[in-house]
Amino acid sequence: MPVTLLGEKQLRGLLDCGGRILLVNRVDTAGEARILSAAFVRHFANGEAQNVAAFDLDIGPGESVTFDLDRPRASSVVAVEVLLRVLADDGASMGEAYAISRSLEDSGLRVAEFGVMDRPSTLGHGESIVPDAQSIAVYANPSG
Repeated sequence: MPVTLLGEKQLRGLLDCGGRILLVNRVDTAGEARILSAAFVRHFANGEAQNVAAFDLDIGPGESVTFDLDRPRASSVVAVEVLLRVLADDGASMGEAYAISRSLEDSGLRVAEFGVMDRPSTLGHGESIVPDAQSIAVYANPSG
């Protein structure tokens, strides 16, 4: 039986099918905040959703973790919700922060970056203060 190869472009599509989630700790001061766990939901254009929880992460300042889809899907990711559990203020407080990233393009969301950062004086789009950890803020950055 003859084999029909998919080729580089099709295989790249499997790796870049969307839904990559980056969890990033952008806090400047070492030891000030750590992302301990995360629960996230990828929402697909066809109405499906995929739930994932990650525990024992311990993402410190300047560190990040990437979560890719375990199986490529035909439907694109149109939104991602995240709930982060964060230890802040040198271990003095624990807070949970919710963030959402929506697709900016019809082709869906290829990457959604979520994380924590030092609390800015003015919050930007996709940023909010982490309850019970007032020195930091959570953020969401979608990218196509």
